[in-house]
Amino acid sequence: MTAHATVTALRERVLASVGRHVGAGARVALIDYPNHTNVGDSAIWLGEIETLRLLGADVAYECEAHGHDARAVRRAIGPDGTVLLHGGGNFGDEWPEYQRLREGVIDAHHDHPVVVLPQTLRFNREENRARAAAALAAHPRLTILCRDARRLMPPAGGRVIDWMEGDDSDLGAGPAERLLRALACNGGQRATRRPHVARAAGSFVRSLHTRLARRRVQLGIDLVASAPVVVTDRLHAHILCLVAGVPHVLVATGYGKLRAFVHAWTAGHPLLRLAGGALEADAAARDLGARHDALLPTPEAIHA
Repeated sequence: MTAHATVTALRERVLASVGRHVGAGARVALIDYPNHTNVGDSAIWLGEIETLRLLGADVAYECEAHGHDARAVRRAIGPDGTVLLHGGGNFGDEWPEYQRLREGVIDAHHDHPVVVLPQTLRFNREENRARAAAALAAHPRLTILCRDARRLMPPAGGRVIDWMEGDDSDLGAGPAERLLRALACNGGQRATRRPHVARAAGSFVRSLHTRLARRRVQLGIDLVASAPVVVTDRLHAHILCLVAGVPHVLVATGYGKLRAFVHAWTAGHPLLRLAGGALEADAAARDLGARHDALLPTPEAIHA
């Protein structure tokens, strides 16, 4: 199956799944814009925005993690709207600050349906899982969509980059992007809390968020496309490699998230090899390089 065919098939599955909960004409609030350096989260956000557009939904409110204001949400979406929470891989106690935000938003909106967009769920401690389950069970109309790392050394001579460390300049972003990021994080979000400027400020924030996310995802695509072979342990580097047609090795360490995703969605793709560690990844990268006429004596590999 070609990369285009894979992406098309997956898009239809996502539209069908989200479309069960968000119909044409729905007014929605999309909460937890990822204004940070993780390219994968920006890709998720753009996918969410495009999914809602294709479904005919109206994104009437959006905010970053720290910017949620329940009263502003109610004003924007009215009594019949839906509250959406950004998807990804941080549901559980691995990232407690995001879990606290998520549970706080859900608790604040018992008067609206709340949909958690596709997430990987993981709890390390049973008491944390039980507490979260009890808190979330109190919401009468809550839906959680399920989506079902770490460092490794790439082959010798490779370029090592982790987009979760450092800042956007590591991906090639200039001072203009960093200024826009700071503007979205500080001034833009505060303005949406003031009723007399909320409509104009909301339009500005949405435009700014989209521009930042698109630019960040493009930087990620440019990054993976700059190498003949990519070695990665990040889910969205795998997805961007498929989109860009880049041979890559996905190192599925950690708690099984990556293998579960591949088995559910992308298993068997000719550009993909799965590996369980650095030595296996090295051999797989060399094999991919040879098959795609890109073998170097010490093949360049990007850890994204």
